[in-house]
Amino acid sequence: MFTPKHSSWLNQIEIIFGVISRRMLRGGSFSSKADLQDKLERFIDYFNTRLRQADEPDLHGPSDAQRPAAPPSNLV
Repeated sequence: MFTPKHSSWLNQIEIIFGVISRRMLRGGSFSSKADLQDKLERFIDYFNTRLRQADEPDLHGPSDAQRPAAPPSNLV
């Protein structure tokens, strides 16, 4: 089966790997593979939660509480 390199699913995979690389891996300190896996899973949970919050309809206008926050420092 032929899958061109410019397929939209491949672009989405590259985007999420870039986000993980920039926000979690770069400058991170991991004591073991298990530590890396734990922090990666927590980052993905955090990231997915922020995306769900961004998709919710805004019925009252923007507020400071709705602005995206940096990931918790214990994830890096």
